[in-house]
Amino acid sequence: MLSRVAENIFWMSRYMERTNIMLRYLKYRYMAFQDGLSNIQSEEIVQKYNIKISKDYTIDEVLSKLLLDIELPSSVFNNIFKARENARSAQDNINRELWQSLNDLYHQIRNPQLLQEISYDPYSVIDELIKRCMHYYGIINNSVSRSEGFYFLNLGKFVERGLQCIQLMKEELILLDNGEQENLRWRYFLMSFNGYELYLSKHFGRLDTEKILEQMLYADNYPNSLIYCWHEIAHHAEHLYGEGSNETAVNLSFVIGKSYSNIKYSKLNGSTDGKCAFLNAIEQNFYSLVEVLNKYCFGLNAESHS
Repeated sequence: MLSRVAENIFWMSRYMERTNIMLRYLKYRYMAFQDGLSNIQSEEIVQKYNIKISKDYTIDEVLSKLLLDIELPSSVFNNIFKARENARSAQDNINRELWQSLNDLYHQIRNPQLLQEISYDPYSVIDELIKRCMHYYGIINNSVSRSEGFYFLNLGKFVERGLQCIQLMKEELILLDNGEQENLRWRYFLMSFNGYELYLSKHFGRLDTEKILEQMLYADNYPNSLIYCWHEIAHHAEHLYGEGSNETAVNLSFVIGKSYSNIKYSKLNGSTDGKCAFLNAIEQNFYSLVEVLNKYCFGLNAESHS
């Protein structure tokens, strides 16, 4: 596979994973708004995404901007657009069903009626887009051949998932340190990552920050934990380059092994600053992996875009 095509597939996957996590984040933040955390939640979203909006904005207007604004680089529309453009450049190397799934999602997000639908039922609009994302993932798992493209798809997915997970964990820790409502915030956070039921199955009573972080970092059987992300990255990288002595395999193996060990044999404890510093170190491990992929797999010297 050409390095340019591999990079396109890797980034297509990253943009789709970013889209999926962002949609889930917005869905449960909207639920939080409905449950009474209105001012906190809408202000947070506006600041987080640097949204330019009128002073007396409503949550519906915020959601409309985040979902559909073509001028907002981080909007769902632009993430899907970028995923589709990368897919278009690699169209000969992905199957027809996968391309059709992305193309359908793109035409759905640019449908003018969507703006009107958001104004009276944003929850259903977001939920429908999440189902489209699940359709995309189902096609990858059930119809894409286990060749180079499949492994680059999964490398992109788990790199982006790990980075998004770390970013949202740090934001929650900082807000909780400022005296926000711990129990409610962690509930919606876990729901955003499909981890609420898993937590309840293992723990009773009030949501506890230390136990939640332990799940998000160390739970081997939880697809959104950081240790799971690194395990999957190692698995797919090994299928791509094996355990041989070539330069690419050696460098990938080194950065993945080091990153995996940094989580597995470390404990996250101490103050909020200490926890954030630990998460920053893991985040840097993901960027180091991207640098290795850029240099040895994509023929680049640095991360080309984000």
